[in-house]
Amino acid sequence: VDSNLNPQPSRITSMVDAYSMLLVGDQISGNIGIYSDEYFYEYGQEIRSYFTTAPISNNGKPFSIYAVEIVMETGSVPISGQGSDPIIRMSVSKDGGRTFYPEITRKVGKIGEYRNRIAWDQQGRFERNAVLRFDISEPIRRVIKGLEVEIGA
Repeated sequence: VDSNLNPQPSRITSMVDAYSMLLVGDQISGNIGIYSDEYFYEYGQEIRSYFTTAPISNNGKPFSIYAVEIVMETGSVPISGQGSDPIIRMSVSKDGGRTFYPEITRKVGKIGEYRNRIAWDQQGRFERNAVLRFDISEPIRRVIKGLEVEIGA
């Protein structure tokens, strides 16, 4: 994902399992790298990821979002340096995902904070639907377990 949250293709062109590791070829430089869920950089560049929900609605009737909570693995982060106090960003769209309001950040949780809750309250009133976008650029494991949204009329 680039700085404007436009999807970018992976630079990996080939992969082979050798020497008890996954070796990958880089389509830009021709270099060989190691593929692992423990690395959070792609050839020296931070991996930024995001996901967007399907439209949330109330059967075509206006509604309010009272609370949003993302359930994800927390507390398994570096002791110090980048990623030691990670954040996740959420932005909301009221037009089906065409445009998004400015991002609202929440802390994911420092090392050992395994029970940290990541929630956003009172996200406003929506005429027909809402689309939520979440963005993580920290060098941490991204294990999303669920998303809970409380809506009301």
